[in-house]
Amino acid sequence: PTGFLYASSGNLSTTLTCTFLSYLGRISYQGRLRFSNNLENGDAGITLDQVTMQDNGTYECLVEIRNIFPSKSVDVELLVLVSPSNPVCEIIGNPEYGQNINLTCNSVEGSPEPKYTWQSYDIQNKSRPLEGIAIGGMLMLKNVSINTTGYYICLSRNTAGENKCNLTVAIRPPSMNIALYAGIIGGILAAVIIISVLVYCCCCRKSKNKDYEATILLGCIVKPFYAFCPLQMIGGF
Repeated sequence: PTGFLYASSGNLSTTLTCTFLSYLGRISYQGRLRFSNNLENGDAGITLDQVTMQDNGTYECLVEIRNIFPSKSVDVELLVLVSPSNPVCEIIGNPEYGQNINLTCNSVEGSPEPKYTWQSYDIQNKSRPLEGIAIGGMLMLKNVSINTTGYYICLSRNTAGENKCNLTVAIRPPSMNIALYAGIIGGILAAVIIISVLVYCCCCRKSKNKDYEATILLGCIVKPFYAFCPLQMIGGF
């Protein structure tokens, strides 16, 4: 708000004008702004209650003394400190071998604007050098492999505080059609079963032939240790 205050005749006449500028758009100060009551001592300060991030911006106090030029002004930069909110972490892309993926981290609130850092740990939860390119809250991982698998921590920090989020990255082998996988595995299992049955049957048959081997020759059954021939055939010789 801008206003002019005039002193009565015979007293020092001054005009005190205070202008508040914010670069975040129109902000309502109703019920939150109070002027100081010590104007006689040159105090034209204001008090803002219940400040939020929306109050961040530049405020100008302009003082004009009647018939005295130029006027005087001063700018004040207001920065409300707000700790970063819990960041939201996501994996963008397909975490398969040879693919490119992005890990994103973002705090919706935070003043001043949070800065982001990443940490990487292997599957044994041991710290390791960070691979990839980190730009703001994004970590770009290219041509991922089994070595990319592990845990990633994003730290969102500013002068008011910090917060973090965790991501587990598990790199999968290149995808194939599930039906094709099932068909291949089923075919292999069927072939193994059939071959096993055939081998078992052949082994059983050979074992029986050795135990009960018999040769039929001229109507006589010859077995180990004895021979049996029908009598009518013996009489025919």
